[in-house]
Amino acid sequence: MEYRLIRPCGIMVIIIVQLLFFCAPTLQVQVESKDAKTYHQLGLTYAEKGDFDQAIFYFNKAIELDPTNAIVYSNRGAVYSAKGNRPVMLSFNS
Repeated sequence: MEYRLIRPCGIMVIIIVQLLFFCAPTLQVQVESKDAKTYHQLGLTYAEKGDFDQAIFYFNKAIELDPTNAIVYSNRGAVYSAKGNRPVMLSFNS
């Protein structure tokens, strides 16, 4: 009898974990910060994951807050290059 009670719960847990796993990449992190370093770090994190659009979004936010940080421009250019969008990369970084 106990086995029948545990079995449906176990299946339900597996289903919930799978749903969370497959939905997690689509969730966008909502960050409100006035620190360019925070956005730069988020851009690096998303770039490492291969989510280049999110990385570019956060690099752009970092540039808005600190337009003098050449490293952020360089990282954004590298992500554009990784996306295969070399003409955009050159126009932004020139």
